[in-house]
Amino acid sequence: MLHRRTSRLLLSLSLAVALGGIVGCAAELPTDDSDPTTETSPVPEPDSDLAQNPDEVADDSPEATSVDWAMADITHVLEGHDESPTKLVFSPDGQTLAIASYDALKVWDVASGQVLHRLEGHRSAGDSPMATVPPTAMVMSPDGQTLATTSRSQGRLTSEDSLILWDLTSGEAQQTLGGNSGCQDVAFTPDGSQLWAACAGELQQWSVETGSLETSMDVGLLETIALSPDGQTLATVEMNLPDGSQESTQVQLWDVGGDSAEPLRSLQGNSHDITNLQFTPDGRYLVTQTPPISANDGSGGSPGQVAIWDWQQGERRYEHESFGRFPVSLSADGTLLAGEFGEPLLMDKQGNPVNHSILTRQQGGASAIALSPDGKTLAWAGQPPTFPSPIVRLWQAGAATEPTHDSADGDRDQYTSLEELPSERTTRDIERFTQENFGLTERVGIEEETLTLNMPDTNRAEAILTLDSLPDDAVGAVRYRLEFDLQEDGVTWELVWAGRQQQCRRGPTPEDEWTTELCT
Repeated sequence: MLHRRTSRLLLSLSLAVALGGIVGCAAELPTDDSDPTTETSPVPEPDSDLAQNPDEVADDSPEATSVDWAMADITHVLEGHDESPTKLVFSPDGQTLAIASYDALKVWDVASGQVLHRLEGHRSAGDSPMATVPPTAMVMSPDGQTLATTSRSQGRLTSEDSLILWDLTSGEAQQTLGGNSGCQDVAFTPDGSQLWAACAGELQQWSVETGSLETSMDVGLLETIALSPDGQTLATVEMNLPDGSQESTQVQLWDVGGDSAEPLRSLQGNSHDITNLQFTPDGRYLVTQTPPISANDGSGGSPGQVAIWDWQQGERRYEHESFGRFPVSLSADGTLLAGEFGEPLLMDKQGNPVNHSILTRQQGGASAIALSPDGKTLAWAGQPPTFPSPIVRLWQAGAATEPTHDSADGDRDQYTSLEELPSERTTRDIERFTQENFGLTERVGIEEETLTLNMPDTNRAEAILTLDSLPDDAVGAVRYRLEFDLQEDGVTWELVWAGRQQQCRRGPTPEDEWTTELCT
């Protein structure tokens, strides 16, 4: 018998992802009349260093990722930030995730989805000592035991300590450096013994163990820095100042292998400000990023750019449009980029979209994205319209080898399959569909209706509807379980199976036990 819901609804949302669609459309590749500095099939000059090593040249052929994102499954939804997270950083082993927002700085266990530490964060000095100053940068040490965060003046707020090293075993600050001078960015050396930091108008090198300032050099205010994986080359970009005395459109490369930083060469970007720098994990490429520009005249502005440089040759090899203001994230092998590239969420460095089953459509823009170093876990931060506060979702690649629904089908034997299903079995609103077709028609006495939505795998959703305290002499409660498959359009769901179980008032089973047997 089908019912229409009019009773009180107690909705428990454990929906793993908001029920949106799949993103994975092909990106538009550069054409022959594109920017001449952008190459779709780069070929090193015969006398270049790259041409000397055939193994490195092979890196320019189209690449496939080593994991299967087409079978990605969500593992956790992390809640607990009142403000949207702006920075996500995985530990080198991918087992922990640091999340920073304006209001909180937390470290999470990736496997369990539980908070390991709630770090105190950067506190303001002066009149508002309890105010939080959001981090400008956040980076893990190579051994994953230390988290470094920086902060600089945010309006009238100045942080008491501009560079803090957090012990991730205890969750306590082990070094507080930089005073209230203001630090913009930070990078660990490969052995984790030292830090390079952009503080005040200086490029500084700090000892992690002693907290002493080893070297400093007056280079002006810096927007961002990046250290090569071998620790020998540092890339910096000046901060763009309103008076025009500095412009963040040029990358300066430094040799930091000796006792002091010596200039190597510069890379000229474009007319947009460069706000992020990253070396690929193999050290071969340098990735620069400019944010999208918003327009107040209604024209929509212009997208940002992600450029991939052969920095040793001073040549820009690839360039892609980007629509996110947060840094793109790179896998450890350098073959996978994660970010907001229009339709693609994942792509290789040549700009080829990577097929994936991550559901982010209709969820609003991301505030941050991060790939684990092994390229098998993706963290997505944002605030979907249906959620009261920001969340971070974790997806695991290659969680299944074929599209099965064993996780969903395993409990079917606990229900009696319903032979009579609604004539119209497709919907874009699973909650409403379930309530209208299987909910209570009217409330009598203390009847209650509880709906739980789950997602056992990427393309399967299930609704568990419990009708309790029924005015029936034999049946005290009924529970329906509905299974839905996601359709090809990515937004429509089809009811594929429904089952029922009940609790009996007088047997043949105990009153609080769910059964498929008929009640007496």
